[in-house]
Amino acid sequence: MDNLDLSDSGLKSLPDLSALSVKRLDAKWNLISMLWEDTLPNHIEELNLESNLIINDGLLSEWPDTLRVINLSRNNLFSLDMVIHWPSNLRVLNLYKTFLTSIDCSKLPETLEELDVSFTDILTISTFPPNLKKFVAEHTAIRSLPNRCPDNLEKFVLIGTCTKVTKKTLPSYWGKSLKYLDLNSNGLLQIPNSLPDTLEYANFSSNSIREIPAIEKFPPNLRMLHLGNNRIMKIPPWFLQRRQMKFTIQNNSLTEIPNYTHCLYFFPQFVGEDYFLAAKKIQNCWRRKKIRPPMRTWRRTQIMKNELLALAMSPERAGRFEDISPEWNYVYTGP
Repeated sequence: MDNLDLSDSGLKSLPDLSALSVKRLDAKWNLISMLWEDTLPNHIEELNLESNLIINDGLLSEWPDTLRVINLSRNNLFSLDMVIHWPSNLRVLNLYKTFLTSIDCSKLPETLEELDVSFTDILTISTFPPNLKKFVAEHTAIRSLPNRCPDNLEKFVLIGTCTKVTKKTLPSYWGKSLKYLDLNSNGLLQIPNSLPDTLEYANFSSNSIREIPAIEKFPPNLRMLHLGNNRIMKIPPWFLQRRQMKFTIQNNSLTEIPNYTHCLYFFPQFVGEDYFLAAKKIQNCWRRKKIRPPMRTWRRTQIMKNELLALAMSPERAGRFEDISPEWNYVYTGP
């Protein structure tokens, strides 16, 4: 028997399956809180225990060496210290939506290729397993990562960290095989340096990036680049030379509309006619605020101007409104 599905069966513990020869056991969506080594099937390779009630003491201290995939996501795990011996051939470990605050990757087997620590409270990862190919950490509290990535790493995902990610947080060496990099929603002020030439997909959306670096700092094999929801004001001329590189740049502060065939999406933005339309709407709003005499002086203070401007675009472009209409410089002097 290759597969055994016990998912959503109301199990409080695994039945004795030691007499069976099963490669893949699916026991997700149950009420299991404790595991016993002598109940697992012989020659088991994949074990899915997602969405159970397993706690720290419920983990096996020694896992069968035949296991290659372990899914412990959505369990009540606060620590992995209970585990003395992980499977020597383990390839995939999923810890998604557990309550872990730390993980010692040096105790994980060197064979590990995929690690998912998304939606955990892990603050620091000091080292990566040497053969890691895929690392995923979405919406975590990570503040520190290893300075060097393994040479085999192909996919790196770090999305929506609780604290602002800096150059010191990210690795300075990305390995020799990285193809997929997703750093969405991390408060980045600039695109990371030393990106490997092997990179094909990069997502830097929803950060605070203000400019795009020179062409020599971009991987030559990049095929898809996402830059939406940043503070970029200008697309460099070298983008025209990279027609094989598709990109998106919506919701930035561009002063000119990009006319590139390989730009997949750039609207909406406050550019061109949209920019002046936004200015006109703010001025109309300003006039409405001046209707009642008792409120005139207060409504015309510089603080109120800045608040209205901030609703439309980034503060660094606010000064341009003063050139559109002299009304912005009007000061109330009384009746």
